[in-house]
Amino acid sequence: MSAVPAELKIAKLLRLLGSDKSGEVVAAAAAIGRALRNNGCDWHDLARACARIGSGAPLRVVRPAPMSFGDIARYCRDHDGGRLTDAERQFVVDMVRRGFNWSPTARQVGWLEAIFSRLQREPSSPG
Repeated sequence: MSAVPAELKIAKLLRLLGSDKSGEVVAAAAAIGRALRNNGCDWHDLARACARIGSGAPLRVVRPAPMSFGDIARYCRDHDGGRLTDAERQFVVDMVRRGFNWSPTARQVGWLEAIFSRLQREPSSPG
C-alpha cells in the first residue's frame, strides 16, 4: 500500500472542515494539524500556500532548517534577483561582511527577517 502524499491528504481533510457535524470539523482540524507537523509545517504555512493559489507560484511549502543571522543575510544576498532596494542590498551586504561573530540589534533583526520573508514569498525575476 503506497503512502498518500501529504498535499492530497490535507486537500481531502480541508473539505471536511465544511461539514455540518462539529465532531467532523474538530477531527479534520486536528488531522490537518498533525499532517502539517509531520511534514515540518504549521497552519501559517498552509495559509501562505492558500494565499498563493492563482499567483502562479508553486504551492509546495518547504521549511528550511533554522538559520543563523549570517546564513539569513547570505541567503538574502544570494537570492536578491534584483528585488532588493539599494538600501536593502547595502544592509544585507554589510550584514554578510560582519561574518559569524556579530549580534544584530533588534532593529537589524527585524529588517533582515522582513527582507528574508519577502524574498521567500515573492517570485524572483526571470533571468
